[in-house]
Amino acid sequence: MLTYDQLVEELHYDQITGIFTRKKSCKGRKENAIVGSKRKDGYLTTSFRRKFFYIHRLAWFYIYKEWPNGLIDHINGIKSDNRIDNLRDVDFLTNATNHSKKPNSITGYVGIYKDETTKRLKNKYTTQFNNKTFRFEKLEDCVEFRKQNNLKL
Repeated sequence: MLTYDQLVEELHYDQITGIFTRKKSCKGRKENAIVGSKRKDGYLTTSFRRKFFYIHRLAWFYIYKEWPNGLIDHINGIKSDNRIDNLRDVDFLTNATNHSKKPNSITGYVGIYKDETTKRLKNKYTTQFNNKTFRFEKLEDCVEFRKQNNLKL
């Protein structure tokens, strides 16, 4: 397991920018080189002492000198923003509620989908409210329904 002393001996963390840099050059990596590479899911990772780490977990360990108890949540939702004031140690449920919903690629709205169950013109768009499905012929009517019921668009 990685110790705090090993981490601070080899890496420097700038808590304002959220960037780790190397303190020494080793194995073809230059001194002061930025550490980490972006994964397809948006998180930054690095290999350190033959083990892979998420940069946000290393940042937490670097500042608080202990590993997080739960998940590290990026408060602003940007997975590569590892400034310490953007990170918090949370449980799974809290982390899940901080994820923003993405708009549907066809309708352009969150929670509104094109109804493919019928080929007729009516009941073209659907949304859910209180575990019920509502169908609308016009997208505008569906959007208005969500607004009236204070649902996220």
